[in-house]
Amino acid sequence: MNKLAESLNGLGEWLVNNLVQMSVELLILAALVAAVILFFKIKSPALRHLFCCLILAKPVVTFLIASPISLYWFLHPAPEPEPEPVPVVRQVQVPVMPTRMPATTMHRPRFVKSNTIPAPAPEPSFLDIIDSYGICAAIWLAIASVLLIRFIAGFIYICIIKRKAQLIRHGELYDILQNVGNEIKTVPRANIGITDDDCGPVLAGILSPLILMPEKLLKHLSTHQLRLIIAHELIHVKRMDNLVLVIQRLAEIFLFFHPVVWLCGRVMRNDAEAACDNAVLALYGNSADYAESLLRVAEAREKLSRRLLVNTFAAAESDFSKRVKRIARGKPVKM
Repeated sequence: MNKLAESLNGLGEWLVNNLVQMSVELLILAALVAAVILFFKIKSPALRHLFCCLILAKPVVTFLIASPISLYWFLHPAPEPEPEPVPVVRQVQVPVMPTRMPATTMHRPRFVKSNTIPAPAPEPSFLDIIDSYGICAAIWLAIASVLLIRFIAGFIYICIIKRKAQLIRHGELYDILQNVGNEIKTVPRANIGITDDDCGPVLAGILSPLILMPEKLLKHLSTHQLRLIIAHELIHVKRMDNLVLVIQRLAEIFLFFHPVVWLCGRVMRNDAEAACDNAVLALYGNSADYAESLLRVAEAREKLSRRLLVNTFAAAESDFSKRVKRIARGKPVKM
């Protein structure tokens, strides 16, 4: 327990010294970006999303490089140990004592050796060793662990859904995917699968993206509406929104106490959906059909109990009412 308390104290001191500096830099950077957006009156969701991503990427990269568990340890070779200084030997003249002992030393009292052993001092307890730095480290570890477990659970849940999904390799749905993919020119190429879970439509994966379409949703959409929905998901693939979502989740884990992190996360989710909606409208037009397709998706989604896990590691659809109102309001804002 004593070693644990000392480790928490050391971790807490490192966290306070580094996270405080990162938090101040993050606040200043967010203020500068907000000033630029307001001064130049930037209304493009894609550009605002890019700015917010840069805000969150900076502390994440700094934390991963500077932390004791840095992922880039191989970039920083261990410094060579400095040679120890050679001790200087000085010659000291020792005075010679007289050979004749004083008479007083002849009658020294004899001391009797005692067999009693002194009791060892009690070891300090865990609460005696841990300080304010250690308490801060314990609180940070507890909250960050909960968020990390939620992140991992979302990843595992998405992997299970992908494994259970029926991959489509032919048919009308596959032809729509190929045609829309050729028009958008997505890299990497995405696949599409049908699932029984009420989790979509959702884009899962980064290197091998898979569009998950609920089976009952296909009954409520026409061929043109399916084209619009698939185009929206493929634009997520082209923008690498799932990779950006991972950076956002890591920032929320490391800097969960910073309000700028959660504000940027909310703005990024809304702007990512708005940027994809704008791209679909710019490609196909007809905002009425697209708004109706979003309404059909919202009506088909009845069970939302596992949406929390899906949103942790995949770009899930959300805020349908806000998106429909924005689409019906007028022309999309280009970048």
